[in-house]
Amino acid sequence: MAWYYEPAQIWYRETRQERVLRATLAGIQEYNDELRDELASLETTEGVMEYARRELNFVVEGDNVIVVTRDGVPLGEPRSSREAVVSSIPENAQPFGAWTDFLDTVFDID
Repeated sequence: MAWYYEPAQIWYRETRQERVLRATLAGIQEYNDELRDELASLETTEGVMEYARRELNFVVEGDNVIVVTRDGVPLGEPRSSREAVVSSIPENAQPFGAWTDFLDTVFDID
C-alpha cells in the first residue's frame, strides 16, 4: 500500500499546481476584461472626465466635493486593487475546496 503514496503525492502536487495556475489565469483574464472596459470608456469625453475625477481628483466648477478622512488621511479604494486581487490568487487558492488543507498535510505541501 505504501508504494501508492509517492505516485499519489506527485499527482496531487501537479493537479494542485494546475488548478492554482488556472485560477490565476482566470483572474488575469478578468483583470484584462476590466482594463478593456476602462480603455473603451476612455474613448469618450464622459469617460475621460470620470477617470480624471476618480483617479486624479479632478474637480470642475460647480462640483461639491466631500473628502472623508480617518486620522487626517483620506479614505478610499486603493488604486491598484485589481493588481492586488490577481497577485493574491496563488496565496489564497483552495484548489480542492475544504479538503485542500487536509490534503496539503497528507502530501506534505508547504
